[in-house]
Amino acid sequence: MNLNNTDLFVFVAIAALVTVHDKPLLKRACQHALNDGVSMQVLCDILPHISVYSGVPKSLMALEVLKSVDDIQGSNALVIKRTEQQLKTRSHLASFRLV
Repeated sequence: MNLNNTDLFVFVAIAALVTVHDKPLLKRACQHALNDGVSMQVLCDILPHISVYSGVPKSLMALEVLKSVDDIQGSNALVIKRTEQQLKTRSHLASFRLV
């Protein structure tokens, strides 16, 4: 992935909003990112990385926000479904480590 400074700023902002669980601002940030040319694929790809630091439940919440933005922007159901499966698998594997 080739990142410029704007992309990096967007990703850090989204990671922070996921961590503090701010749905309205997260939705606006995702909409702005998509309007600025960041693809839904890229936004979905960063969620598994964010989940390591903020937790899977918060990343799943962010995915729900992306789903609501996708209803406005267009159809990315396959990308969103794949990310959801990755996050749920990660959550399931983490529960085994605790035992």
